[in-house]
Amino acid sequence: MSDERVPVATDEALAMLAVIEDYDAGGGPEPCVHSYRASEIGLIGAHWPVEKVRAVFEEYGVELAGEFMTAIGYGLAVIDSTSPVFFATKDQS
Repeated sequence: MSDERVPVATDEALAMLAVIEDYDAGGGPEPCVHSYRASEIGLIGAHWPVEKVRAVFEEYGVELAGEFMTAIGYGLAVIDSTSPVFFATKDQS
């Protein structure tokens, strides 16, 4: 186990995402990715439009998540101004 942070280039990270191509949150279908945000009460799930994910990756940087989050399918992390956000990734095996 390592505590080393491993950055990932934005384009490489976007290719790793498990994108839901036609998720509809009420405004019409668009490509989205599921995420979990760490909070005081636990993990909170949400869908983010891929373009918003790109913007967050570019603003804050993206890195590989730790072993536990990767094992449950959320292998990318961003630490923004609020708290860590973990993004769903394709099976990397």
